[in-house]
Amino acid sequence: MKQRWRTLCFVFSADYEGKIFADGMLYYAAKAKWKIIKTLWLIDDTVTNRTKSDLREVISKASDAVIMHSRLSHHDHAQLFEIIATGADDKQRTTVWVITEMTSHLTTGPQVITPGMLKVTLKSPGKYRDVIIYDNVLRDAMSLFQLSFEESVTKCIQNSNLENCMKDSKRETVRRVARRHLAQSAVLGASNLYDEQESNENATAFTIWNLKKDITGTKKWSRTGMGTATGLAMERFIAPNGKPIEPISEPPRPVVHVAVNEYPPFVYKDDPSETEECLGRFVPCYEYSQGDYLADSTPNKFCCFGISIDFLSLLQQDLNFDADIYFAPDGQFGIVNDSDGSWNGIVEELITGKATLSLEMGMNKRRAEVISFAHPTLLLELGILVNKNPREEVNQNHWLKPFHTCLWLTLMATACIVFIVVWWLDRKSPLGYRYILKDSDEEGFTLLDSISYVGGVTFGKDIRPQRTPRSTSSRLVSCVYSFLALILINSYCANLTAFLVKEKVDLPISGIDDPRLITEPVTFMVGAVKGSNEEDYFRHHVNPSFRKIYEVNLQKNTLKSLDYGVTLMRNGVIQGLVGDYLTLRKIVHSDRNCTFSLIKDHTFKSGYGFALPKDSPWVKDVSLSVLKHQENGSVKSIEDRWFPKSTCSEIKHRPFFPIHFSSLFLVVLTVMAFSVLALLAEILIAFILVKYGKMLGPFGRLLKRFLFDVKRGEEDLLTLHYPGKQKTSNYGITEGPFTYQNQGFVDDYDLERSFASKR
Repeated sequence: MKQRWRTLCFVFSADYEGKIFADGMLYYAAKAKWKIIKTLWLIDDTVTNRTKSDLREVISKASDAVIMHSRLSHHDHAQLFEIIATGADDKQRTTVWVITEMTSHLTTGPQVITPGMLKVTLKSPGKYRDVIIYDNVLRDAMSLFQLSFEESVTKCIQNSNLENCMKDSKRETVRRVARRHLAQSAVLGASNLYDEQESNENATAFTIWNLKKDITGTKKWSRTGMGTATGLAMERFIAPNGKPIEPISEPPRPVVHVAVNEYPPFVYKDDPSETEECLGRFVPCYEYSQGDYLADSTPNKFCCFGISIDFLSLLQQDLNFDADIYFAPDGQFGIVNDSDGSWNGIVEELITGKATLSLEMGMNKRRAEVISFAHPTLLLELGILVNKNPREEVNQNHWLKPFHTCLWLTLMATACIVFIVVWWLDRKSPLGYRYILKDSDEEGFTLLDSISYVGGVTFGKDIRPQRTPRSTSSRLVSCVYSFLALILINSYCANLTAFLVKEKVDLPISGIDDPRLITEPVTFMVGAVKGSNEEDYFRHHVNPSFRKIYEVNLQKNTLKSLDYGVTLMRNGVIQGLVGDYLTLRKIVHSDRNCTFSLIKDHTFKSGYGFALPKDSPWVKDVSLSVLKHQENGSVKSIEDRWFPKSTCSEIKHRPFFPIHFSSLFLVVLTVMAFSVLALLAEILIAFILVKYGKMLGPFGRLLKRFLFDVKRGEEDLLTLHYPGKQKTSNYGITEGPFTYQNQGFVDDYDLERSFASKR
C-alpha cells in the first residue's frame, strides 16, 4: 500500500517520437492522478556527464515508477543502465522501471540491461505466410531506408562537401543522422505499414516482460503479464533492487499523510480508551517524538476529533483514501523566515513532501506561493476577544427611558386636551347629561368626572362607579383615544422591559484601529497564536499601523494556543486575544460566566481550506468535493454543530431594586402633596367665588357655571354649608351635615321651599 500519492519520472529521447510519447503519458498521468516530479530529455546523441548527472537526479527522486523511451546506441544504453543498476542498490525504496520495446531493441542483447526492468511490447500478430505482403513490406522498407540516407547525406553536404562525407570520420555521423530520420520519417507505400499511424485507444493489446536472471546468471526476458481492452493481468515480478513485488487485483486505498496542529475546535487531541480504540467520530492520530514519521517507528497514539476531522471524513468518502494523521513537529502552521525564505510548521511538511494534505489552514498570499489551496470550506474573519466591562448605572429615572422627554410632554398635553374636549362635547350635546337631566336632581358629567374617565381609558381600568359621557361625539373621541393609549401603553411596557433587562457593556477598545494598541507605552496588550494566519497578517501588512501593532504589541505576546491565551486574559496578563472570528465566538458562547465580548473586524476576510503541495493533481478533486458538500448542506450542518450561534449558556437578568424606581415613588409622593395643596386651593377658590363672586360680575358667574355646573341664572343662589353635628330646629327640621347640591352647594330657593313644607 502506497504511503503517499503516486509519483512518476520520465526519461525520453528528445525527438518527434519522444514528444508524441511524452504527450500521451502526460495525458494519462493526469487522468490517473500520477504526479510527475522529473522529466529527463536525452538531447545529445551520446551520453555526456550532464546526462549522467540528470539520470542520477531522477534515481534520487525515488518515485514510484520511471518510464524510459530512448533511441540511443547500444553503447550509450549500456552506460545508462550501469548508472541505473548502481542506484537500484537502495533496498528501502522500490522504484519500478519500465522501458519501451524500442529501447530494448536498440540495446543489443539483454545482458547490459539492469535486471528487474519491465518491458512492454505490442502483442505479436498472427504469422501469415503471404508472399505479396512480405514483398510490399520489403519494398516500403527499402524506400524508407533510401529516403533517410538521402536526407542524412543532404544535411552533411550542406555543412561540407561530398568527398568529406564519404570519409571514415564522417560515416558514423551520416549513419546516426540516417537512423534519426528513419525513426521520424514515414512513407505511403503498398503495405501501409510505414505511413503516419494515428493512435487507437481501443487496440491496446500488449505483453509485459520482466528481465530476470536464471540459475546460471544469464539475463532473460520472462513474460509476467498481459494487457487487453478488458483489463490487465500480472504475475509476481522482481524490481531492479531485487525486491519481489506482488501485483494486486484492485488498486489499494492510498494512505495520505495529513499534517495537523491541535487547534480547538478544529482539531482536539484526546488520550485513547483502555483498548486504545478511537470510537465514533474519533480517529487515530500520532505524535512522533523524533519529528519525522519516516524515522520514528513508535509514535504516541491519540484520538483526534473536531470540525476539521469531520470535513476530512467527507473528503475520504469522495476520494477513497485512508488518512494517516500526525502532528507537525514544531506545532506551527507555517510562517516564512524573511532572512532565508524557509518555512516552518505544516507548510514545511507540505513543501518537503512529508505531508500530502493539511486540514483547514488559513489562506494568505504568501502561503499560496509555495503550496496549493482547495476551494475554501469556511469563511475566515478577524476577531478580538476582550473582557466585558459591565456598566452599572444607578438611575432613578429608568422608568422614563423608554420614551423621549418630548413624547412624555406630548402624552400629558394630549390627555389634558382629551378630558377637556370630552367634557365640553358631552356638556354641549343634546344627548348629554346636562339636557337629559335638566329637571332631575341627578348631578351631570362634570370636569372632574371627565378627568377620572379619561384616566381610566388611558390605563384600561373599569370606571363603572363613575359617570361616563353619554353623547356620541364624546364617546367617539374616547374610542380613538383608547386606541392610541393601547398602542402607547404596550409600547412602553415592551421598551421598559427590554431597557431594564439588557446588559450594558463598555468595550475597552473600539476596534483594531484603536490608538491604545500602538501608543507607547502600550496600555492594552493583545496576543496571537505563534505561527497563525493572524500573526502573519499583522506582520506583513501593507498598512504601517498594522505592522506597528505587531512590532509593539503582538510580537511580545505570542501564544502557544488560544486556551493559553484565555488563561492569560483571566489572570490579567493580557487584555485581548486576536484570532479567527469563528473560534473566538466559540470561546465566548461556551463561557458560562459570560465574561468575554467579541469585536469583529471587517477589514480582513479570507478562508479556511484544505492545503496540498504546490500544483498537486488532487486540488481540483478536493475543491469539487468541498463544493458538493457546501451545496447539499453538510458543511453548514457541521459548522452549526461546532459553532453554535446561541449566546451564553445562561443569561442572568439584572435584578431591580427600589433605587431603580425611586423617582416613580417620588412622583407619587409629589402628587399626594400637590393634591393637599390643591384641596386647600379648591376650598379657597370656592369660598371666594361664593362670598365675593358677585363682585366679579359676568366672569364670576362664568367660573361658577364652569366649576360647579349650575344653570344659567342660578349662580348667585350658591351658599356654603359647613357640616357639623345633627340637631333639630324649632320647626322640627333636622339640621346636620349634608352634601352640596351641585358639588356641595345648596340652592336658597329650594331651601325656603323645604322650610315652608315643614311648617
